[in-house]
Amino acid sequence: MKKSLVLLLTTLLLCGCPTVKPPQRPVAYMYPTVMPMSALEACQPKPFSPQEVRGLLEKAAVLPLLEAEGLLSGDVEIMARGFTKRGYAELDARRTSGNLQWVAVMSLEQGNLLLCGFRKIPPAAACFNAEINDKKARRYLEPDAYGRAKSVTEYPSPIPGMVVRRVQLGKKTHWETRLLLQQQ
Repeated sequence: MKKSLVLLLTTLLLCGCPTVKPPQRPVAYMYPTVMPMSALEACQPKPFSPQEVRGLLEKAAVLPLLEAEGLLSGDVEIMARGFTKRGYAELDARRTSGNLQWVAVMSLEQGNLLLCGFRKIPPAAACFNAEINDKKARRYLEPDAYGRAKSVTEYPSPIPGMVVRRVQLGKKTHWETRLLLQQQ
């Protein structure tokens, strides 16, 4: 009996599927994977429909980028549930080949904050037409989620409530946009 059980367990372990790969498309989460958990402290749950989430993504000019990478309607529904339950939702697109890597949406007292991460400078066609002029930029250090200092260069944007940032941590650089949509 023991030999059979050991043989069965060994077979199960060896035949398990250790190479399961996550999808190569944007995937929605209700808990943060791209933001620290402490970011949820300021979030305020409120009812949101999938159509309202799509509207936020359209206002941030990232919906076409996400759809081009295979965004599913079910992921938009997961984001709506995250907003309703916790005031936070995100799309992780780091496994896609596109420039847009992630989107975090937070419901705050002053409005909805959309944070987007990009591999390279955001495309001007996506309404991120900040003036990338280092003479007009603001530079500062801020801690990342693990307490490491990251260098931030912030560029002015003509879009109200929009900030475009270049973030460098060690030798890695990425770009971020932050759009605050005020409460109506």
